[in-house]
Amino acid sequence: MTDTPQQKRPTAADLKEMRKVFKRANAGDPEALERLRAFLDDNPQVWRQTGDLAAIAERAWLTLMA
Repeated sequence: MTDTPQQKRPTAADLKEMRKVFKRANAGDPEALERLRAFLDDNPQVWRQTGDLAAIAERAWLTLMA
């Protein structure tokens, strides 16, 4: 499977930033939800990759079969 420009994989920096925002949200930071929205708007590759349940399931099955 090749990534197209519209579907580039999230970088380690993208995921690190997302984790920091989640941590702030879980700690009750009221600005974290807005920051998360802005982050996901600015980084659609993150929600495309992490939100594609079909692709996640496909990778899991391929890993099991390999």
